[in-house]
Amino acid sequence: MRNNGRRVDEFREFDISCNNSKQALRSCNVKLGSTIVQVNIYKSDEFKVVTFGKCNSFDARCLEEVNKFILNNVEEKLYIEQFIISDDGSVSMAIFEAMLACLNEEIQSSNNIKALTFGINDDEILFDLDFKEMQNISKKAFLIKEIDGDIFSFFIEGEMTAQELSDILILGQGKINQSEKITKKDKIMNKEIIIATKNKGKATEFEIMFSKYGYEVKTLLDFPNLPDIVENGKTFTENATIKAETLSKYLNLPVLGDDSGLCVDALKGMPGIYSARFAKDHDDAANNAKLLSELAGVEELNRTAHFHTSLVFVAPNKENLVVEGEVEGLIAQFPIGDNGFGYDPLFYIPELGKTMAELTKEQKNQISHRAMAMQKLAKVWKNWLEGEQ
Repeated sequence: MRNNGRRVDEFREFDISCNNSKQALRSCNVKLGSTIVQVNIYKSDEFKVVTFGKCNSFDARCLEEVNKFILNNVEEKLYIEQFIISDDGSVSMAIFEAMLACLNEEIQSSNNIKALTFGINDDEILFDLDFKEMQNISKKAFLIKEIDGDIFSFFIEGEMTAQELSDILILGQGKINQSEKITKKDKIMNKEIIIATKNKGKATEFEIMFSKYGYEVKTLLDFPNLPDIVENGKTFTENATIKAETLSKYLNLPVLGDDSGLCVDALKGMPGIYSARFAKDHDDAANNAKLLSELAGVEELNRTAHFHTSLVFVAPNKENLVVEGEVEGLIAQFPIGDNGFGYDPLFYIPELGKTMAELTKEQKNQISHRAMAMQKLAKVWKNWLEGEQ
């Protein structure tokens, strides 16, 4: 068994999705285990390849061989963008598959050409190396080969004997044939869900919901090379949709986005989508002080407000799933309670006779706007995502 739980003779799961970019002439997204890459191709006056994101040094050298192969086999002048979204080893293999998918018309035999990484560890030959294996194995090889045909590139790192090289070539032929069967699969359902947040606490709430059905929950912290997202929507739902759609398209995975805030009736719904930066970005004290200042002189009965949460679930080839939750209350005259954050110390719930910040975590998880939205999501997400009737 290898360090990631794979058998010695087992590939990581492979998933491919094409035409993800409206601007590019052609584009392709490939997921190889936890490695995720995207290739965009444009017409150009000269052949140029630009790589965004970092990968390990061995894969960087292998990418040079990939790009050399493309240059030698494509006559058309192209501008090629290679995005390394997540690197868990074998980036060069993933990008090679993405490049071939984009260039299948230019490279007529592209369906018969494969690239693989190999490593020799304690006299055992491993293939499709993940990041840890890349780091721990000193003898590595990268092979671009035609099925039952020619070797186009064979790059080696570390000192290998003639017998080891021969063994890799023999094993390589069989594994390249095997990888052909794997990469021809239309789509593999990867049981991963991305929560569009860097807040681990927020992600934990969703992990409880999804993990019991075998889904692995990840956050933006697992993908350091993601593009910046401009949340320029006019509503909570629009902002949550922008986050989820942008990331799902980029990662080719299900993504759950959310946006929440406080809406005060006397302020015509403000701070609304600007709740986190009403006075100063994510400064609770400053935001609360400004809210009290804006409501100075407003009588208690006119200090009505509600918290709102929009959850937007986006997945490839699915209509977006949108659920919302709200909780009604009043804005208190001064902060009360130490258990909450944001506007919780000012949000008074008449039915309970307490502010949100005076509630226990368990109480808040039963009545909050976020809890209401998650309860609605819990009832519908599985049928939506898995297509059950």
